[in-house]
Amino acid sequence: YGMLLFEIVARARPFRVRRFSKTNLSAYTVSTIANPDDEIIPSAEAEPNAEYFGSIDGEKLTVPEIISRVSDTTVEPAVRPVIPKDAHVLLQDLCVECWNKNPDRRPRIDEIVKRLGASQTSLTQNLAKRTKLFDSILPHHVQEKLSRNEPVPPQNYDNVTVIFSDVVNFTSTSAKLTAAEVGDLISRLFTKYDNLAEKYGVKKLDVIGDAFLGVTNIPDETPDHAPRAAGFALEAIEAAKNTPICPSKPALGMCSIRFGLATGPVVASVIGSSKYPKFTLFGTTVNTASRMESSSLPGRVQCTEETAALIRQQRPSIDVEPRGKMDIKGRGKLETFFLNGDDFKSLRPATSSRNREGHNVRLSMGDMLIDEQQLNQLEEGTDVGYQLEEGGVA
Repeated sequence: YGMLLFEIVARARPFRVRRFSKTNLSAYTVSTIANPDDEIIPSAEAEPNAEYFGSIDGEKLTVPEIISRVSDTTVEPAVRPVIPKDAHVLLQDLCVECWNKNPDRRPRIDEIVKRLGASQTSLTQNLAKRTKLFDSILPHHVQEKLSRNEPVPPQNYDNVTVIFSDVVNFTSTSAKLTAAEVGDLISRLFTKYDNLAEKYGVKKLDVIGDAFLGVTNIPDETPDHAPRAAGFALEAIEAAKNTPICPSKPALGMCSIRFGLATGPVVASVIGSSKYPKFTLFGTTVNTASRMESSSLPGRVQCTEETAALIRQQRPSIDVEPRGKMDIKGRGKLETFFLNGDDFKSLRPATSSRNREGHNVRLSMGDMLIDEQQLNQLEEGTDVGYQLEEGGVA
């Protein structure tokens, strides 16, 4: 069983045993044996008396010679094939156990099957966990394209709600904290954001410093995207009020944040290479949402007229408070509105009708340059950020 497992793991015969023609047999070297693409192996029909050769420690040997050395119990260490270092640890262990000199200590076939079955369950669970993480970073249809090394064309969305937020007085507050304390504050705050994002169907696009960028109605279709964005923002403000800036420095008080929402068309695009893909949004709606946030007040959610109209229509229990016309950079005078509370207990889960075609995505962790340590960091809430710029999001 060990040799069969070895062939599965190494995708090669043990000891590189190959079939060679007797013609000019002396020309076949260990190098030839180790590199099967160098020579054409004759078929049994073309040359039935062809010879088999392999190699051990750089020595060319016939099959009987290899069997003699492998079966020699007096040799220490025992002669065994070299298992690839990148093989799964379970398969490495099984191969070694199957090659034990003492036959009574070798695992039976039913034990091997049982252990492989348990490993398959573990691998399936790990794959599901990684797939969920990928879905939190890139939309499903983007993963599909990247897994096939295809370009991802920009996609137009006619009506979404873009969400911006930041921490009030973050720069001056950070000056009173160590770097570790700043990181702890952001981690605690945005962990609450993540929980709320899942509740309201908000797609987190970016976190840089204290700034948060999210969107509703992308990638999953949610017709009530404006009320969802509003509920997310209102509840996040309440969560921030219960988030100490620094638990060891209670005098600094609780965290204060502000939000800006804007509804309208955007263009979603992937920038960068397939190994460093960044999914982000462009368009006037993105810029306007940013201006709604920067001109908002501490502990308030400010939105545009388009967002307010949808909320009034779809969720009248939210209080939409006119603020009047504000001078918005790049947009001129705009009617803006403040939003006030709602419990959202009857909110339905987001649907998955958009960009979900049931394809089997094979995007490996290596393709994304994410190792096991980074996988654990992602599970703990570490964010993959972009850079916010004056003209949009990059």
